[in-house]
Amino acid sequence: MKADAISFFLPAIVATPIKEPVPIFSVILGIMLISPLFFGKMHLPRIVGLILAEVIVGPNSLGLLARDNTIVLLGRV
Repeated sequence: MKADAISFFLPAIVATPIKEPVPIFSVILGIMLISPLFFGKMHLPRIVGLILAEVIVGPNSLGLLARDNTIVLLGRV
């Protein structure tokens, strides 16, 4: 049921995890730039915005980013 809901609301290309390193880095960079600004405007802690955004795009909700070698490499840097 979860996969059906995702494929209904999102295009097929977004429903699968991103595999290429450049789009993964772009999504992470976009989240790191936009979510603190958004949560700052709502007068909430900016770190909460980062955590919630990563939870939303992570493998347990939208599944946009999966844990692969690129994520592990970026985590070590």
